[in-house]
Amino acid sequence: MAMEQAAPVLDTPDPVKTKPKSIGVGAVIWLVIFVVGGYGWMSGVYKDSNERSEPERVEERASPEPRPEPKPKKVLTPAEQRAKDIRRQFSAWDGSHRNLEALIQDSLHDPDSYDHVETRYSDKGDHLMVALKYRAVNGFGAKRLYQAIAKVGLDGTIISVIDNSQL
Repeated sequence: MAMEQAAPVLDTPDPVKTKPKSIGVGAVIWLVIFVVGGYGWMSGVYKDSNERSEPERVEERASPEPRPEPKPKKVLTPAEQRAKDIRRQFSAWDGSHRNLEALIQDSLHDPDSYDHVETRYSDKGDHLMVALKYRAVNGFGAKRLYQAIAKVGLDGTIISVIDNSQL
């Protein structure tokens, strides 16, 4: 008896058990971009400037109101300019002399311990005399009161520090 050979079974998926393939996220994003862009193009959102009507172009060119002319700058007298130059050297917040304060902080053991107390100055004609009181931690860790007196140029540069002592 001859054995009958069975026909080879093909590995075909059962049509009932297979799931349809889903589309990827990228395809969904491109579809949304295409739909939104197509709607914008069809509705005229992306019109070329040449396609706009004449009233629209005239409306763009017309300024709603004329711009006010800039106010002329006030010309300062030499005394006013000098006072302005001197005022610029001092902090509007606490009145300290910015350059002298920076010089003091650079010379401290602990620059973060610097605490401004008061600043006074005297105009000597070609320079200023600035006295600055401050608190800072000394080398032993104690917070002490100090006073620095400096000769300062009219442009804010420190000419010399006359005294920097503990009070």
